[in-house]
Amino acid sequence: MALPGLGAVRKASAALSGPGLAYFWNQGTQVALQGFPYSFAAATAQQPPLSAFNVQVDGVRIDVVSLDFSLNLYLYLTLASPVYQTSTTASVTYTAPTLDNSLNNAALQDGIGRDTGSFSFTLDLATAGQRLSATPVPTVVAGPESATITVAQPTSGSAPRSYVVTATPGGKTCTITGASGSCVISELTAGAAYTFSVVAKRNGFADSAVSPASAAVTVLSAANAAIPNAPGAATVVAGPESATVTVTPPSSGPSPTSYTVTASPGGKTCTVTGSSGSCIITGLTAGTAYTFTTVANTSAGSSSASTASASVTALSKKKVPTWDTEPETDSEFDTNTEGYFPNPIPGNSIITDEFGFVIDAKGGIKPKLRAKNYSGKIKMSISATYKDAGKSKKYSCKFKPFGSTKKVTSVKWRWYTPKKACILPKTLITAVQKGETTISAKGKWTRQWLTSGKKARPDATKIAPRTLKYTLRARPAVA
Repeated sequence: MALPGLGAVRKASAALSGPGLAYFWNQGTQVALQGFPYSFAAATAQQPPLSAFNVQVDGVRIDVVSLDFSLNLYLYLTLASPVYQTSTTASVTYTAPTLDNSLNNAALQDGIGRDTGSFSFTLDLATAGQRLSATPVPTVVAGPESATITVAQPTSGSAPRSYVVTATPGGKTCTITGASGSCVISELTAGAAYTFSVVAKRNGFADSAVSPASAAVTVLSAANAAIPNAPGAATVVAGPESATVTVTPPSSGPSPTSYTVTASPGGKTCTVTGSSGSCIITGLTAGTAYTFTTVANTSAGSSSASTASASVTALSKKKVPTWDTEPETDSEFDTNTEGYFPNPIPGNSIITDEFGFVIDAKGGIKPKLRAKNYSGKIKMSISATYKDAGKSKKYSCKFKPFGSTKKVTSVKWRWYTPKKACILPKTLITAVQKGETTISAKGKWTRQWLTSGKKARPDATKIAPRTLKYTLRARPAVA
């Protein structure tokens, strides 16, 4: 700026050259103009207007809010907002007024009133400020008059050293130390919905922009802190006019002490005692599709209901053999009975009330035969034809004879099974489960009367050997 001086106003002449350098300064909050061959005067009334300086960042103008002439050969332009290295282009332009070299001209001047001409610089963004990247949306778990907020590290840029989390409404905060982690904001209002945002921090870097707000969560009351969260959807196995329901415990919160399971339609219920387990709902209508919901309970109260289970159809009692209920009488013969191969295994492949196969996780398969009044030795083999990598293969295996020829005085249902299993190839198991082949089982049971050891019944009728013939196939889509 020109100081008031003696003598007449000078006539216009060629403009002085501008600064030699221009760059960002003070973490991108200022632009420094350096290298003028003269000093600036301090007469503020003679300063050039702020609008004469045009700082552009990525095509957007950033206003200059003040000028600093405190150092010789330097002029600092203070910006309305800082500029960061994440920008792509930046420039500064000075537009000089009409050249006249007068002492009254509001232009950049030397001490005797000579004007500086217009100039423009491209600014190096490497000297702009460094700013941390914004964090992803935080995740929140509501607690009793509190919330636990978890913050992940930004996906780009330098790792923060800490975070400040702010609740809305109310503005309460908590701090996380480290590149990621969690913190708890307490003394929130029970029943109120809150969102949470995050600012990342690190020494030498400008704070990040505020993260997107979290999903709104409603803070719990202290009185409800012991009430469990809703369980997950239950898993269900249909039975004869019944269903066995296995509950899925809540993923967080207090551990339930029991569960109430409700069938829909009809509203029949059963109870699971403990933090997990199963129960059976009986009295369902065969052929009807049911879903099941679960409520978790503690002494403090009950959760909201779970989402409904997948739909299952209750089966008919007359058509579903089971190994859990004893038959009324012994069967006298079998003819080509079908059984369903389990998928996945291990599990039971139930064929009749009295005969079936057990399959373990290693592909080992064993027959199981149940009888009350009969005993004797059983001979059995299995066979199958299947394809492996497009090639046709055959499989067969004989079980070591099993059963008992001992005379026993007590009459009750007994199971007979061989000690050693046949091992099914994995490709055969897969082929059966896909419905591409079946496994045939054939056997002969030379029977005797259990309590006498004789091949005749108490009424003297002869006991004929029992022929065993079964087919194991994939379970149909609808039982």
